[in-house]
Amino acid sequence: MLAALAHAPSYVGIVSSAKRAEELREFLVQKVAGEQRALLEFLHLPAGLRIGAQGGEEIAVSILAEIVEERRKARKTVRVALPVTPAEQAIDPVCGMTVGVATARHQAEHQGRTFYFCGSGCREKFVLQADRYAAVASKA
Repeated sequence: MLAALAHAPSYVGIVSSAKRAEELREFLVQKVAGEQRALLEFLHLPAGLRIGAQGGEEIAVSILAEIVEERRKARKTVRVALPVTPAEQAIDPVCGMTVGVATARHQAEHQGRTFYFCGSGCREKFVLQADRYAAVASKA
């Protein structure tokens, strides 16, 4: 059981009565070495939510409910503010629209220079008359 807890599983529970769970917890606290004792905090003993479950089916439901609860706790979103850096932008040489370089889906090379486009239509026009549009872009 300690070997399993050392691997930080999502859930480890032992099905037992409340009385037996307390006896087992006391036994484990006495037998487990100091640094490993902290692992016992992650053991669900007895397994399942305390909903007054009776019988195998209800106990199984209480255990599943506890697993769902633990999953939801683990999935809480942590929001971190990150510094915002301005994204590099380019001007579409055909229509003059601003295009984000990192996310541009349409690009073309002409005379060793990369041009970025807002859409496939502007890219196609550029490819057909690259010298004309490249000259206009150079003046801007």
